[in-house]
Amino acid sequence: MKKILTTIALLSTLTFAGEHPIELGIGYAPGDNNGDMVTGFASMTVFSGLGARVEYTTNINEGNIFAKEDVTRYALYAVYNLPITNYLSLTPKMGIVKNDSEISIADVVGSIDGSSTEFTYGLEVNYNYNEKIAFYLGYTDYGNDFDFNHFNSDYMDSANFSFGLKVGL
Repeated sequence: MKKILTTIALLSTLTFAGEHPIELGIGYAPGDNNGDMVTGFASMTVFSGLGARVEYTTNINEGNIFAKEDVTRYALYAVYNLPITNYLSLTPKMGIVKNDSEISIADVVGSIDGSSTEFTYGLEVNYNYNEKIAFYLGYTDYGNDFDFNHFNSDYMDSANFSFGLKVGL
C-alpha cells in the first residue's frame, strides 16, 4: 500500500500545472436492442496529457422478454488529452478490454456464457464547460468476439457510441 501511494504521489508531481491529474467520469450508451449501457471511469494524468484510465461498463437493462443479455466490460486504457481550443479537446484511447456476457433466450436454451479479452481503441470529443467539468461524446470499438461455442454473437449490442460527464479533481 505504501508503494502504491508513493507511486501515485510521484506520478502526480510529474503533471503540468493547470491539468487535473485525476479525472472521474460517467457515461451512457444507447444500445441497438434495448441494451442500454452505463460506464464509469477514473483517469490519472501521468505526464503532459498522457495518462491511464480504468473503466467499467455494464448494461442497465437486459433486453426484451424473449432474449436477455447481460454484458459487463472491464478496461484499461492509455489516454491522451489533446487540447484544440480552450473549450474543445480530444481524448484518444487504446488498451485492453475484458468482455463478460451471458445470453438467455426465452428459457428455451437456458443461458450461454461468453468471455473475451481484446485490444480496443476509441476517441472522445470533449467540451470543457469550465476548468473542472467537461461533457464528452465518444466512440469505443469493444469488438463483439465472444466465445459462445459456435453461437453467433453478431446481433449483440455493442453500444459503442456514448456521451457523458467528466469531472477533474
